[in-house]
Amino acid sequence: MFEQDIKTRFNRCFITCFNMDKATLDAFKLPKSKGSGSFELTYIDAAFNLEAQSVEMFMEFNEKVWDNKLIEQLEKAGACQVFVTTFSNNDGNNSATSALARVWESADKHGSQYTKGVCSEPLLIKAKSKLAEMQAPLKGAEADEKMKAAIKMSLADMENKIDNVGDKVDNVEGKIDNMHNRVCNIIPDYQMELKELKEKLAHKTKEVDRIEYYKGLVTKERNQLREQIYQIQDEANDLRAKNQMFVKELATKDALIDSLQYISEFVCDAKRARTTK
Repeated sequence: MFEQDIKTRFNRCFITCFNMDKATLDAFKLPKSKGSGSFELTYIDAAFNLEAQSVEMFMEFNEKVWDNKLIEQLEKAGACQVFVTTFSNNDGNNSATSALARVWESADKHGSQYTKGVCSEPLLIKAKSKLAEMQAPLKGAEADEKMKAAIKMSLADMENKIDNVGDKVDNVEGKIDNMHNRVCNIIPDYQMELKELKEKLAHKTKEVDRIEYYKGLVTKERNQLREQIYQIQDEANDLRAKNQMFVKELATKDALIDSLQYISEFVCDAKRARTTK
């Protein structure tokens, strides 16, 4: 359905990740290089799975962006396990349509959606049609024909089995009670084992989600500390420059004071000489 390119540029993409919420997504920006503003995010549609703390997103920008830069900025915002999927070229928007319809279907399933911007009319119409196709049950004659075919096959299979079973009934009857007892003893054991496996799987899943959540928080804090270090370094450089300027001004003032002191002493000596005469 989709194509995955490594280090490529695109306008539209499908993203899955963990540890993103609506507020973070609403404030998200993708800055351009060399401080020349941010790429305009013209449309975004996201479906949140609050239990798994995951999100599926459809994003569209007004300009082509690099996938690695987008991943880096999402991770700075706190996201983790970010996976970006790009779309096939010249496929009539089929892959983009399928991705957007998948987001809507996931939002209906989990009950949490975020939308911002405006979707282009052709893509919107095609995605709605795709979603209806994905969700539509079999109807009318098609469903009846498939049901009739399934019943016919089942009856034919049953007739063949009845013919083969007739001469074996007497031999089977003596074994039924023994088999019943064995099944009754085995089933509870398997049910107990299955229950334990499900509980262990649920526990492991929660542990993995918890680890990914805290990993995202640590990544976010690390990036914030890194930005603070850069800011402190810039402020330190400014202070050094100001200190050098103050040292030069102080030296100039000291020299001026020495000159004034010399002139004052010269004037006093001249006055004494006149008084003596």
